[in-house]
Amino acid sequence: MCGNLTVSMSQEQLPHRTKENHPFINRVREKGLLFEHLNSATFGKGGMVLLEGEAGIGKTRLVTEIIEVALEKGFHHIAGRCLEYRKTPIFPFIEMLKEHLRVQPGLSRKENMDAFLRTINEQHPALQDMIGPLFDLMVPMDEVHGSFKASIEDLPRVINDLKSRGFRTIMVSGTDLGEEIIGNCEPADRIVVDTDESKGVSPRRLERLAMRIRDLFTTVRHCALIDCSLGPLLLHNGPDKVERMLKVMDQLAAGNGGVCVHVPMVGSDHLSGTLAAYDLYERPLEDGKDTTSDKPMDEQKPLLSTYELVPSIFLELSKKDPLLIVLEDLQWGEKTTLNLLHYLARTARNERMLILGSYRPEGMDLEEGDHDTSRTPLREALRRISRERLFDIIQVARFDRSTTGLLMESILGRTPEQSLLEKVFKETEGNPRYIIERLRTSSTNNTRTAEVQVPFHDAAEDMFIKRVNALEPLAREVLELVSVIGRATRLEDIISMTGRGEGDILDAVDSMEQMRFLRETEDGFVFEHNKVRESVHSIIPPEKRALMHLRIADRLEKKKDLNDPDATARMAEHYYMGEQYRSSLELSLTSSERYIERSLLDQAQKELERALDCFERLDDTRDNWVVRINVIMSLGDIHQRRGELFKALNRYNEARDISESKSVTLGLSSAYRRIGDTLLRLFDWDQTADNYLRSLHLSKKSEDKNEVALTFKGLGRVYYLKGDYNRALDCYMRYLENPNGGKSSTYILALQEIGDIYNELGEFNQALTYYKLSIRTGEEKQLSKETALSLVRMSNVLMRVGDLDEARRFSDLAFSLIRDNLGDDVSEKALIGYIEMMIEFGDLECAEDGASLIPGGLQGAGSDRLIDAVKARINALLLARRRDFEVSHTEMERSMMVLQELQVPFQLALTYFHGGLIRFQCMEVEKAKDLLIKASEVFKTIKAIHYMSRTASKLREVTFIMEGMRR
Repeated sequence: MCGNLTVSMSQEQLPHRTKENHPFINRVREKGLLFEHLNSATFGKGGMVLLEGEAGIGKTRLVTEIIEVALEKGFHHIAGRCLEYRKTPIFPFIEMLKEHLRVQPGLSRKENMDAFLRTINEQHPALQDMIGPLFDLMVPMDEVHGSFKASIEDLPRVINDLKSRGFRTIMVSGTDLGEEIIGNCEPADRIVVDTDESKGVSPRRLERLAMRIRDLFTTVRHCALIDCSLGPLLLHNGPDKVERMLKVMDQLAAGNGGVCVHVPMVGSDHLSGTLAAYDLYERPLEDGKDTTSDKPMDEQKPLLSTYELVPSIFLELSKKDPLLIVLEDLQWGEKTTLNLLHYLARTARNERMLILGSYRPEGMDLEEGDHDTSRTPLREALRRISRERLFDIIQVARFDRSTTGLLMESILGRTPEQSLLEKVFKETEGNPRYIIERLRTSSTNNTRTAEVQVPFHDAAEDMFIKRVNALEPLAREVLELVSVIGRATRLEDIISMTGRGEGDILDAVDSMEQMRFLRETEDGFVFEHNKVRESVHSIIPPEKRALMHLRIADRLEKKKDLNDPDATARMAEHYYMGEQYRSSLELSLTSSERYIERSLLDQAQKELERALDCFERLDDTRDNWVVRINVIMSLGDIHQRRGELFKALNRYNEARDISESKSVTLGLSSAYRRIGDTLLRLFDWDQTADNYLRSLHLSKKSEDKNEVALTFKGLGRVYYLKGDYNRALDCYMRYLENPNGGKSSTYILALQEIGDIYNELGEFNQALTYYKLSIRTGEEKQLSKETALSLVRMSNVLMRVGDLDEARRFSDLAFSLIRDNLGDDVSEKALIGYIEMMIEFGDLECAEDGASLIPGGLQGAGSDRLIDAVKARINALLLARRRDFEVSHTEMERSMMVLQELQVPFQLALTYFHGGLIRFQCMEVEKAKDLLIKASEVFKTIKAIHYMSRTASKLREVTFIMEGMRR
């Protein structure tokens, strides 16, 4: 049902809409165009401008801003709007005139006439000849003040609208009114007038009800009575008595500034004559003339006198001051309102008058019971008016990402984090109302992460549902199918899943595009806004929705490609929604493996979390628990790769506890080993070794060679960092004995770390052997980041042995591999090694290029404190080459402090060594000697022979200089 303003009340009775309390963001183009129209209207070149935009896009806010500007420019403004549940002719204009001419529904006809005449005499003496028709237009003889009629379907919108205007709503109803309807309405109070439908309401109860209603209207300011009691009343009292009761309600409402809404129910058909008085739509504006015609205005000349009444007062207003007429929500305007708007647009062309209208394109394509969207009232009116070029349209678009960030900043009081901005922009698609509700309705506005969960409230939900229900069966089926698919859907897929011909599907899709449900993109058909998809999806019955998901999953299964993780994930999701949890579990695990292989960790995490959800719905068997433990540990692995070490520990501890309670030895061994891996990155040496030894004991007991090997790899890393090279080599060799070791990047990193040990011991040939082996294996497995790290390490050794050309060649090759494959610790280590080599070569430009690729730069803090300490040392060397010694010393001291805390001897000794070199370069020979002595002592402790020799050589040079200075 389309219509206009709700009730015949003065604007003084209604709380005025206030300006939203968030700053006005952007809309520079739209405001500029509207300013031009305001300026033109000031000089007698008026017209009409229409704002087109979806619900929540900010049309009303833009109108509010323009009204403020217009008032500053000396404009007078008058405003109204159309509402979906009223079909009263030209009612927005009548309400405008009532407000301006001081006509109030609570007054008698004589009182209103007196107030009306005073206003005319004071402000519009030129309208004296039109007093009679104008007053009858606003206050017809038989008008029921403060009352109107609404259907049961429109009841939720009526009550919500009255509540938004400040009315306390009281519903009088029988027990036959559905609880679902009452729940949607949520009136402030409810009076039940019937407990036994067969008895109805007795005359005595009717009198008591009348007294109660009288008390409500006389004690509650802005009271709105919703009368749904006609059916129970008629069962016992008869139509005459009920009609008297209705009049009592109306008089109470009119006399006390209230509203009474009558809702005809089953059994009240013979009151239709009485109820007709409550709807102006069923009365002509002039005796004997039907104003509801949908003919074009040129064919409505007998009605022209009626249409002249409204523009006359507007013209009088515009002669004193420029006039701004605002009419919102035109998509719900009925035919006579839009015909008058057409006439008024003609009038405004050469006057100081600007008409500003707004409408939703998604709401202008539907009229009750009409599937022909080409002839809806607003669309037809715009088609006629456009022939005369009487209006301009300004499309109010969604915010882009940067403007969304500005709005979020104004609400949060700070610049939003990028992750939060991306999440909000993705969910709201740049719709300002959704952005505001996404942030403002939460009690966690100060949260600095993207974990804010806020439910959306969409005021247009009912409109969406109504428009869906009006679709042809095939169009609705397609719409529901696309909403269930949840992504861009190609035409061939729709044809396949519906079994209908291409022509029928194209017709259905065309109708939905016209109604602004769907739009076509390069990828297929998608919804205009995700909120529309959610609304459509929510009204599909659960059983039907589950079957549709299974049908889609079956379609995807037929063209399944398990190497495509996105396709596999979609199948898993549809099986899950179709309650086929075993199939969903298997596909989720497959897709998560593929995502992890491609380092797409967010997608992998989502799939693993779905897999855990599936376990909750499957039988409690040992096999399921074994797989579940592995899923939990895989989630921990993802957290660890991201550097979220404590989240990883929580997952591993969870897997350990489950494994222990279910006696899953292999799971327990793996959990202990992963806990050790995580604690190693936290440099908790004692706890790390303890967990590795527990894992080693359990894995040997279960005879799992792979788990034994991985535990030896972890122990080798512990001993290597602690400087116990013999034990480290022994553990690494035991790891390499595992026949499955070469299947992962772990194997390549183990080879590379063995090469590091030999390099530090000064056994360069051995180091080169293992580096070459790690490079060859990395190339075979196409693991670019691991290969790049080995190339950098090999370059370092080649420099030590004097082969500078080869050293530079391998460094450049490593950089070419790594610059497009950043994102984890391995790539960061390779990049740091490259920067170090460029500093050694004295190529500061290439060193700077490498530093620019590190997230946060060489000074940025990450999750690995050892890497941060090494970055600080490299940054100090780079600063020293730039001769910025003061900051260089600070960075070197920071590196020393962290490494002393972590107890990593080789890296600490190397930092002492480089710190001594920089101090020596500054001729701070005493400090240089102290640092070199410290380096020598640590290198000697761990037997790093090559570096002991380098340090001793530099120490002799420093000592010689010191002796020369003393002489």
